[in-house]
Amino acid sequence: MQRFSPDPDSPYTIDECKIRGNADFVFIPDDEEELRSELVRCNDEGIPVTINAMRTGLCGGGVPEGGEVISLERMDRMIGIGQCERGFFVRTQPCVTVRKLRDTILMKHIDGFADVTPGACDAFRNDKRKFFYPVDPTEMDGSIGGNIATNASGPRTFKYGPTRNWVISIKLILTDGRVLRVDRGKHFAEGRHFSADVDGIHLEFDMPSYDFNTSVKNAGGLYSKEGMDLIDVFIGSEGILGVIAEADVLLTEWHPLISNIAFMPDDASALSLIKDVRHDSMVSPEFLEYFDCASIDLVRRSYSCDPNIPAPPKERCSAVFFDLADESCYDTISKIAEKNGGSLNNS
Repeated sequence: MQRFSPDPDSPYTIDECKIRGNADFVFIPDDEEELRSELVRCNDEGIPVTINAMRTGLCGGGVPEGGEVISLERMDRMIGIGQCERGFFVRTQPCVTVRKLRDTILMKHIDGFADVTPGACDAFRNDKRKFFYPVDPTEMDGSIGGNIATNASGPRTFKYGPTRNWVISIKLILTDGRVLRVDRGKHFAEGRHFSADVDGIHLEFDMPSYDFNTSVKNAGGLYSKEGMDLIDVFIGSEGILGVIAEADVLLTEWHPLISNIAFMPDDASALSLIKDVRHDSMVSPEFLEYFDCASIDLVRRSYSCDPNIPAPPKERCSAVFFDLADESCYDTISKIAEKNGGSLNNS
């Protein structure tokens, strides 16, 4: 472990939001027991704690306002492979990055991994398919623990949903040092009320009465709905309820992708294309990214200064970027684009 007083310009008191905070101490545990002991000490002494690790967030969630920073950067090990009714999963410590997890699993570099369930590693090695962790929070150097704490989303949420959909178990350390493992599918609220015994710890509380509208935003406050799963209380809770020490995250089959850009005459036609694709059951793009006219104008101005940047077609003002896993869907989307005045010819 390591403990020190940070300098005024310490990287531990700022994240990608570029707002500078302050802290009296930084503590870096080597393992789960050191983390647990430090949380107990801070709780007993009334010291505010801010958890951070890779500090890639854009909202200041890892920026301290006094007290102590606990950085989980050394808890960066993938532990093992398991299998459940939904397929393979990886058990990982919180500071494994999305990039490391994705690359390791895609290449099946799992020497030294434990069997979380009997025979899982051999089954994973012998499976001829490739697998990956599909959540794409746009920041590949963000940590899995940070993704879970914020319920990170990203462009591929369109097909795969947010982080919440891929987390089946978490080991949580509460501020008083108690440790519990919360598995998906075991404990549910009655209405908005929870009363559950987890690892010998009795939990009883009520969730907020507001409706959490995931069709608008996947993050932004405690998730709450009637009959919800206990694990979803902690996913997206920004670390205010406990610290994630381990997590089991699901994998899915990897497939090659075809990247495309549909150039459209204006913003209205681009939005109409997106609406039509979303409602067409015959196509399932990995994501849909909309570039409005102002964005395309910016690309044009950049092109005028750098000939290595391809220029958008002159007669097109907006664009929709998407990936397809199924080549047979290309013609369908091409027809939808043409119906809305666009084209994939310059994709």
